[in-house]
Amino acid sequence: MSSLYKSDVVIGKMVNIFMRDGEKGVSLKLIDETFRELKVKHGIKDPLSLIHRAVDNAKPLVALIPHYPHGKKVAVPIPLKPEQQLGKALRFIKQAVADRKEHYGHVRLANELVELANGQGGAKKRRDDLHRLAEQNRAYAHYRWR
Repeated sequence: MSSLYKSDVVIGKMVNIFMRDGEKGVSLKLIDETFRELKVKHGIKDPLSLIHRAVDNAKPLVALIPHYPHGKKVAVPIPLKPEQQLGKALRFIKQAVADRKEHYGHVRLANELVELANGQGGAKKRRDDLHRLAEQNRAYAHYRWR
């Protein structure tokens, strides 16, 4: 597993996003146990492709940045670069995992990834909410020049 996080961009970024207090070993252990959970409990032959599919389903295409024309705060939708999309998707997944009710972290992460791969889950809902807000605020897209 330790070589996988160095060779795969998504797993490497996931390890860094899930790391707390600089303890990368703890984050690596969480990801490793999640892989084991996906293989054993969920019966998934290739957990790496499932993780890639789940992250792709959580990637937002736009972000909202605040802008203050004439003292009024408006949310301006801006497109995201692929690296930014990956980072936001992994943060959405991290937040959705934290909001889940299962006892162990690797079980929560595995269940969230399976739900995301099937087009459901908390991170997918958050992405859809963000896209809906961006659609509502597209009238302010001309402020994107800043």
